[in-house]
Amino acid sequence: MSKKILEKKYERLDISSNINKNNYRDLNTLQTSFNYIKEKYNKNKDYSYIINQLKSIRQELLIQNIKNEFSIIVYEESVKLAIENNDIPNLSISISYLINDLYPFLLNNNFIKFFRYYLIYSSIYDIKEISTILTTKHYKKNKNELKDIIKIIKYINQKSYVNAIKEITLLKSEIEKKLFINIFSKFKLLSIIIMCYGYFTTIPILFIQEKLLFQNEKDCLQFLREHNAIIDEEFKNLLCRNSIKNLLNNE
Repeated sequence: MSKKILEKKYERLDISSNINKNNYRDLNTLQTSFNYIKEKYNKNKDYSYIINQLKSIRQELLIQNIKNEFSIIVYEESVKLAIENNDIPNLSISISYLINDLYPFLLNNNFIKFFRYYLIYSSIYDIKEISTILTTKHYKKNKNELKDIIKIIKYINQKSYVNAIKEITLLKSEIEKKLFINIFSKFKLLSIIIMCYGYFTTIPILFIQEKLLFQNEKDCLQFLREHNAIIDEEFKNLLCRNSIKNLLNNE
C-alpha cells in the first residue's frame, strides 16, 4: 500500500497482531489527506465519508504517537463535525482525547471554546466527570469564562429545568446550543411533570408555552400530544391528573 494515499478506509486494528509503523502514512501525507477530505466534504456533505476518513487519520496519528498542532486540528474538526451531526459516540472519543491528552501537551487559542463543549458534553452524558473537571487547573484558571455553562449545569443538577432552558437560549455559540438541544426535549418533559405535581388540576397551555419557551401554541400542543398528555376539549389546558402517568411513561 502506498504511503502517499490520500483516502484510506478506517479499519479497526487487531491488537493481538504486531503493528508495523512503516505501513502507515507519514505526517506530511496525513496533512495533505486532511485538507483533501475536508475539501471533498465541503462539496458532497457526506458525513459518513468524512468521519470514516478522520478516524483513519486519527488512528495513524495514535499509532505513530504524533501529538502536535496538526493532531489538535484533526481532533477539533472531529468534535465540531460530531456535534453538527449529532454523533455522540464519535464526539465522546474525540473530545475526551482532545481535552485530556492533546491540550495538556500543547494548548492553543481554541482551548476555551472546546473546553466549554467538554463541560456541556459531560453535563449531559457523563455528569460524574463534572466534579473531576472542576478540580483541574484549566477550570480554575479560566473560571470566569465558564460561568454561564456552570450556571446551567447547576440548574440541571437542581432539576430547575425552566431556568436551565432560559440560560441555554442566552448562549452566543450556536454549537453550544446545538449540544444542549439534544436534551431540550427531556428538560421540557421533566418541567411539565414537575408542574403537574405542583398544580395537580389544570395548567393553561399558554403558561407552559411561555415558561418553556415554545415558539408558539401550536408547537407546545404538538409536544404535549407527542408525549401523550391529556388536553381539554378546547385545547386550552393540560389536565394534570390525567396526564401524569402518560408523561412519566415517556420520561
